[in-house]
Amino acid sequence: MRKRNIQRLRRLLTQHSEEEQLTLLDIGASGGLQDRWTPFRKEMRVIGVEPDPNAIQALEQDDEGPDVLLSAAMGARREEKTLHITKKRECSSLFKPNIDFLKRFHEHHRFDVENSITLQLKTLDTEFSEKGLGNVDFIKVDVQGSEKDILEGGRNLLAMTLGVEIEIEFQPLYLGQPLFGEVDTAMRLSGFQLFDISRHFWRRQGCRRGSYRGQLIWGDALYLKDADLLASELDRVDAPKRRCGIVAKAVVISLIYGYPDYAKELISANERHISSDIQEELSGEIDVVSRGRISAIEFRGKTRLANLFHDIGSWLSCSALNSDDRKLGN
Repeated sequence: MRKRNIQRLRRLLTQHSEEEQLTLLDIGASGGLQDRWTPFRKEMRVIGVEPDPNAIQALEQDDEGPDVLLSAAMGARREEKTLHITKKRECSSLFKPNIDFLKRFHEHHRFDVENSITLQLKTLDTEFSEKGLGNVDFIKVDVQGSEKDILEGGRNLLAMTLGVEIEIEFQPLYLGQPLFGEVDTAMRLSGFQLFDISRHFWRRQGCRRGSYRGQLIWGDALYLKDADLLASELDRVDAPKRRCGIVAKAVVISLIYGYPDYAKELISANERHISSDIQEELSGEIDVVSRGRISAIEFRGKTRLANLFHDIGSWLSCSALNSDDRKLGN
């Protein structure tokens, strides 16, 4: 995103969300904030969730780390579970790695279990209620198979959440884990619409190179709150200024991910919650931000040229072992 557009979105957050900053809940906070969010760090409140003591120490020493850090493991309910610690720490999970499946692909040894510890799981709803952490505007979840369970333990929190970026699996990397179909159903029942999936493909053992992608294994999915549902939820918010701030934050989130059409729909669906002056202001900002994108043009041979560039991009994105989509969102 262009710097001047980032400045415009930062100004929108400052003007219309001054009483409640845009709050990002980062579940699986190891590694820090995603690049798409770092330009807005000063306008945001970041709450991190991370059970790994080593990762917690690194986050506490990071000047740009979370404003609030919950050193806990989350789940669907309060219970004890075993964390299977793998050779590559990022692959550790509350589910056992599905070694029989993983052995079909390269670098499966990173999923080898080296240790295990017992964790006392908590729920998001209980933690937020007990600690008085308020509402969340956007949630990022990356916890190796436990995403659905964690969100089930945060149903109250999801009610006022505007969007979720969640890691999904299409194949059983871990035994008994929920796959994409279950996660998608749960998200839709919670009032979210699927906007995009950034896909990750793996190649099988014995074939290290080639322009083919391999098998679809996992991805990152973007869900945004249905605009009409958000409008009905805002009917229960008493303060007009707060309603306006929530709409402004929803607009900014949609523009950060590149959806000006959805941003316009948000304004239309929430006309009763924001004044005509603010509607005009937000619409104007959407037009300016989206104007910086290259417009589609029509010419003879466009389809063949597009296919050629697509093939070149696919070839360049392939590594020796896998292939990934470029990014999530537009």
